[in-house]
Amino acid sequence: MQTMKKIQFVFALFLVTGLIAGMVVAEEIKSGLQEGDYVPAFHVTKAGGAQDDGKPDGWTGCYRCYLGNKPVVMVFARSTDENLAKLVQEIDETVAANSDKKMASFVNIIGKDADKAAKSAKAFAKKHEFKNVAICVAKDLPNGPEGFAISPDADVTVMTYVNGKVKDNQSFGQGKVDGKGIASVVAGTKKILNN
Repeated sequence: MQTMKKIQFVFALFLVTGLIAGMVVAEEIKSGLQEGDYVPAFHVTKAGGAQDDGKPDGWTGCYRCYLGNKPVVMVFARSTDENLAKLVQEIDETVAANSDKKMASFVNIIGKDADKAAKSAKAFAKKHEFKNVAICVAKDLPNGPEGFAISPDADVTVMTYVNGKVKDNQSFGQGKVDGKGIASVVAGTKKILNN
């Protein structure tokens, strides 16, 4: 009888462990270009931020092309909430601290409604006044540029690249950008700075 209870306990333990592992895996979102992928050109309209980057608000063009082979933190976001603001503020400070390495960053607001995305991007840029991060609206909506594989389940996708090659990719579901995630994104920038 005791052996049967042990077997039931071990089975229940495996079942619970499997369920927990399944929940963790379910929260991981694969979104965007992956490590080693080449970052192709795409067009955006600048809504604000990065006032000293040589591109005025309202400029339409290819930031990827403009930034060339520099180390870049590129973000695609569906919402402009305070979680995104905290992430972008940390990126802004990281870019400033690495200006000697010509580090740059731009955030691309995406979504189903182009007018709503543009208004949201402008308000976000104006409210937070990021000095080193350009806030843009991607021309390709609702999921960003074709071929970038931005998941509809990802609220925020961060790709860091240098010399046109992705070195790090991190994605977050709605409301999942937290202190740990922000620290992970900032740590991931080391991959583009130590080349």
